[in-house]
Amino acid sequence: MLPNMQTDVTGRQLIKLVSETGKLPSDFDTTRQQALNRKMTQDEIVEYHVVINTVSDPEKRTRLLNEWIPKPHVLYHVSANGNIAEFTPMPSPRTKEESDTVFAGTTKAVCSMFGIKSAEIKSGSYDGGKTQTVIVGNPKEFLDNDHGGFLYTLPTESFGVNPNLGLGLSEWTSTKPVKPNNVEHFDSSIQFMLNSGVKIIPANAEIMRKLRDPSVDDLSVLKDLTPIKTIDELKAIAGI
Repeated sequence: MLPNMQTDVTGRQLIKLVSETGKLPSDFDTTRQQALNRKMTQDEIVEYHVVINTVSDPEKRTRLLNEWIPKPHVLYHVSANGNIAEFTPMPSPRTKEESDTVFAGTTKAVCSMFGIKSAEIKSGSYDGGKTQTVIVGNPKEFLDNDHGGFLYTLPTESFGVNPNLGLGLSEWTSTKPVKPNNVEHFDSSIQFMLNSGVKIIPANAEIMRKLRDPSVDDLSVLKDLTPIKTIDELKAIAGI
């Protein structure tokens, strides 16, 4: 039985409950939601998001999303520019109807995937946000475009989330300008991805063609492919 919500519940207990039942406690009101959100760690919040994403029953998942989405304590943004004093909302690449937006991710892994611009990549999660994957169709171009970058830590007050757009609960947006709390430089975007736990999978033109075909199950294509462990592996594949 779940302990008294007002005093004893932990993020870990709630994650277990929702994972097992697909339901929140009936007495989990707004006050208790806010109190628990403050007590949960960033990792617990991200794990709760993953649990919701992996609920197999669409009705249960929708109900959970409507009842409560805990807000992260920090958000991250990667940029090639290390001198941004304030992020200004820009036109959204997700839909034309969406307002100008500042984008941020719930983990460093999510943000790291945006560190290299290339038409020959496909990125996202295949396990509800637990891990992130980047499939690289042109390893040489990917390496050539790796110029490092900057990781910004952002406050979360003005951010909200649409679980049905983009990267879902992993991707939060603000329609207001956002001043970062901190910025860190990294020399290699690829190494930053690897350090953050991103699976980088080299591919070829035929594999990329299949992955762009909406009738093809991505997992059936990826099951026999192996992520790299080091940049040197990718260089060898690229012939560098």
